Amino acid sequence: MKLKFHKFKNTPILVVSLVAGLYSGDFKIEPIAYINYNSNGSIWHHKEQGVVSFFGFGAKALKSVNKFSFEGQFVYNSAHGVSKEAYLFSRKQGIEFPNEYTFGEGFWYEYSTMKITYSTENALFDFGKFSRFWGPGTYPLAVSNKPPSYPQFGFEWDIIPSLRLKYFHGALKSGIEDTIRSGYYENVGERKYDLPRSIAGHRLEWTPLPRVTFGATETVIYGVRGLDVHYLMPFIPFWSLQHYLGDTDNIQMSGDVSLNLENGNLYAVLFIDEWRPEWTFEEKNRNWFGWQIGFTRTELFMKSDKLEGEFTWTDHRIYRHRFSINDYYSHGYPLGFWTGPHAQELFIKYEKSFHNYGLTFTYSDVTRGALTEEMLENQYEDILYKRFSGNSENRMVIEGLIQRSFMKDQLGVQAGVEFIHWKNPGFDPYKSNPFLGGDIKKWSISVGIYYNIK
Repeated sequence: MKLKFHKFKNTPILVVSLVAGLYSGDFKIEPIAYINYNSNGSIWHHKEQGVVSFFGFGAKALKSVNKFSFEGQFVYNSAHGVSKEAYLFSRKQGIEFPNEYTFGEGFWYEYSTMKITYSTENALFDFGKFSRFWGPGTYPLAVSNKPPSYPQFGFEWDIIPSLRLKYFHGALKSGIEDTIRSGYYENVGERKYDLPRSIAGHRLEWTPLPRVTFGATETVIYGVRGLDVHYLMPFIPFWSLQHYLGDTDNIQMSGDVSLNLENGNLYAVLFIDEWRPEWTFEEKNRNWFGWQIGFTRTELFMKSDKLEGEFTWTDHRIYRHRFSINDYYSHGYPLGFWTGPHAQELFIKYEKSFHNYGLTFTYSDVTRGALTEEMLENQYEDILYKRFSGNSENRMVIEGLIQRSFMKDQLGVQAGVEFIHWKNPGFDPYKSNPFLGGDIKKWSISVGIYYNIK
């Protein structure tokens, strides 16, 4: 029998071209290193005094081959004087599996990403372990880079010049033990296997006018099973698919609008975790919303400056689900707004660059409230809860930072000072703990050196 290869006749040529390309053209491997010092701990612990330091080293690689691009990064990090829980109340990206040192104080953790991208004239495909960022906000409500990077694949497609479709599917870390599979590791220390949790999302961006953009995002969280073929269909509403599957998954929707001005933009976002239209204006309702308004403005006072402001508000009922496997979290961090549910923040940032210097001022006033198990149960019984009526935590931070770059922006040094006013520090939103009564006011000075990393 004669085999026919006409459908794949160009495959060997493509493979040879790709392999050959890896050893030619634009290829970079760059070392990474940094060290950062905070005199009184900044936000990394809730004490008035106590030095905090970070350092790390690693490498990143970049490569382009025709329409493919490859990028990867690995950094080993070490933290001293830091509270691990502080990452939950920080806008910095969350960390994976912090490990305490067997000698001395502190802990270490890794940061690793890999991304392969294939680009055409009107489409882009990506695959790897990286972070995704959707929406017009500085700190998005729907899909953000707050959780550690996770394996995913997706695409972006310009259907027509004014309409873009985005889609991705990712594997999350649930933190919920699979007792059956973990049993195989019962004689190997404390190893455990988590129940699988996944996310799929699609987003439409429509620009009917040159300065106006509308966005619509839908995501779904599902668990206890592997890759679900139903959510590999980017052109069907996930809301309909999860009804088809028995209404056991967790759907989120959001809409946003952006007005692009000559020197900046205005935007507004509404995030919907659950909504019962007939109860919308009732005192007892299912308006499980989060919302956000913000702006950016460049050349406000002079050239090369930028001002941005954002206010975010989240209901205590969003992101969490009656079935914990469907929580909108990975590695214990929310997939959307960095503070999570039952929170609000006013954030303002001003930046100015001149020559090789950069000057940054930031202001943050953030509050978060309780997230007890009783509150979770009550929300499905439609029992009202007055916002921040239980215990809560508030932190106001004012920071000034000056930066200087060298060696074509590869090397950077910075120094800054922060004033922090922290009410009820050490608060645990998941426990019915009494009000701790603390009120800290402190100044913290920071110094940092960075090589090939921001």
